[in-house]
Amino acid sequence: MKKVGVKVLVFIYILIAIVATVGLFTLDEHNLSAIGNKKFVNLDENVGSYKKGQLLIIAESDNYTANDSVFYCELKKKKCVIRYGMIETKMGGNPTINKETISEKLLIGKDENVKVIPVLGYVFGMLRSRIGYLCVVVLPILVGFIYELFVVGKELKNKK
Repeated sequence: MKKVGVKVLVFIYILIAIVATVGLFTLDEHNLSAIGNKKFVNLDENVGSYKKGQLLIIAESDNYTANDSVFYCELKKKKCVIRYGMIETKMGGNPTINKETISEKLLIGKDENVKVIPVLGYVFGMLRSRIGYLCVVVLPILVGFIYELFVVGKELKNKK
């Protein structure tokens, strides 16, 4: 029974490590994880009716029109801050949101193309941070590697 429990824990750990690594390797120019046409956004603050700590899976859209509710990046000190608003007008390809004209490249996706996973945003954000990735993924692997070296060294010593 103990072996089954250990195997389940190892499987869960491997799954978490894979998700964290894929999340880091798929970062786009706005520091958002993107796989295919989906962007994974962990909310650091309340945005519209969405709450802090939720993970949003937003499908990208090619055609934005007036009155679309959208998520977009507001650049502050070269960092993307997630915002939510309605496109008021769209003149010359660049939409106007909250009386500001923004580049269409900063649009993340429409509100109608969102799936929400509560609480997972905290976990995903922690795994994508440097310290979180180090503590959750790298250090346990390092400890396991050192332990295996110790066991092999002990076995070699016992054979002599």
